[in-house]
Amino acid sequence: MIRSSNQLRLEIPETRLKTRADVFFPSYLSVPEDLSLEERDELSNIRRRKRELLDDIERLKFEIAEVMTEIEQLTCVGER
Repeated sequence: MIRSSNQLRLEIPETRLKTRADVFFPSYLSVPEDLSLEERDELSNIRRRKRELLDDIERLKFEIAEVMTEIEQLTCVGER
């Protein structure tokens, strides 16, 4: 659902060069102007939690890869 023209802009790929402001304030992190203070806080909390979950996922992927390597090494040793 599109709530504002700001969100509509997010769905259209941008072809312009990135500016310094884009690096520090990427458009996908912008907050729609029509949100209340509570909604802005909630959006901020959701984005923070999303980052935390993505970090957890990456950490778990790394740990799984390590365990799989250990299993492969144990399997190779057991086959000898």
